[in-house]
Amino acid sequence: MSNIRRQSIISSVIIYFGFALGFLNTYLFTKEGGFTQAQFGLVGLFLAIGNLMYSFAGFGMHAFIYKFYPYYHSNLPAKKNDVMTVAMGISITGFILVIIGGIIFKGLVSRKFLENSAAVLVYYNWLFPFGLGITIYSILEAYAWQVKASVLTNTLKEVVFRLLTSLLILFTFAGILSSFSAFVKWYSLTFLVIAAILAFYLVYKKELYLPLAISRVTRKFRKKIMVLAGFIWSGNLVYTIANVFDSLIIAAALPNGLAYAGVFTLAQNITSLIQAPQRGIVSAAIAPLSKAWKEKDYEKIKRIYQRSSINQLVFSLGMFLLIWLNFTDGVFTFNLKTGYLDARYVFFFLGLMRVIDMGTGVTSQIIGTSTFWRFEFFTGVILLAISLPLN
Repeated sequence: MSNIRRQSIISSVIIYFGFALGFLNTYLFTKEGGFTQAQFGLVGLFLAIGNLMYSFAGFGMHAFIYKFYPYYHSNLPAKKNDVMTVAMGISITGFILVIIGGIIFKGLVSRKFLENSAAVLVYYNWLFPFGLGITIYSILEAYAWQVKASVLTNTLKEVVFRLLTSLLILFTFAGILSSFSAFVKWYSLTFLVIAAILAFYLVYKKELYLPLAISRVTRKFRKKIMVLAGFIWSGNLVYTIANVFDSLIIAAALPNGLAYAGVFTLAQNITSLIQAPQRGIVSAAIAPLSKAWKEKDYEKIKRIYQRSSINQLVFSLGMFLLIWLNFTDGVFTFNLKTGYLDARYVFFFLGLMRVIDMGTGVTSQIIGTSTFWRFEFFTGVILLAISLPLN
């Protein structure tokens, strides 16, 4: 437990530094005289659609790594451990299918976004390198968590990615990037950059190998891997659709939809401040939970669950109240565009959701690494069935 606490504290410090950069970026995006609300909304859609692409392409490979890595590690030498060969190969194949789907359904996307959010179509092709970067990085991240490199992954995702975004914003203000179009094109490559850095680190540390031969562990657990990945992929896909559908429907259905998507993106970014400790705890807890389930160490699982729940609940509730009580003053104090006042009640409901989620600790990770992982799929379907018609 001490290792989880240590990594969680270090990761939380890194994540908060990253959040400071994120809020600097948000301020630069939303302040008077900066980017328009529609441009900020488009950047938010890039993240939503990029995560949706990963959900399609990933085929549940992150869950495969979480669940089965301890078996590969215990039974194979490092150079014959093909867990990443399987995960990366399937995910890249999945993304090729995403690209094919993007070509086939481009006409449908055009009909949905042309009237209210035409800029989505202007930068349509640049969504794919962004989604590919998220896909590759997410698979590498899941593996890095298993080899105790969660601090680095949090540094790359929470700090380096936002630092690259900060530089691109400043380059745009300074005229080094001649237009918003140039900003978007460079922005679409940011996740590919941090994925390359993480891959280089893992190879340098001799933690990452991609043997072409299929191991006996893969052959032994083949059917279980397929069932697990299929269920988790389906559940994660419906969960992601439920979480990004609101942004997409705002952009597609409302007049001047990208501007309102910008308002929604601001609320989401502020809400993420509540979630900061959760990210550190999750990344540090995955490997111990996987090992505890393998060894049937239920007492350890119980301790992780209880301590993560109470600590996160106290923090999230205090942070939610602090932001909610000062939201309007914050918009005026930081000289944001007055249109962003509409984000106040969006934050209220999204913030309450985060408080409830954090108050239940690392339940999703406990379930996902256990034999009850099918529960994630069924609850995801229920969430999707409720959220789509309500949206």
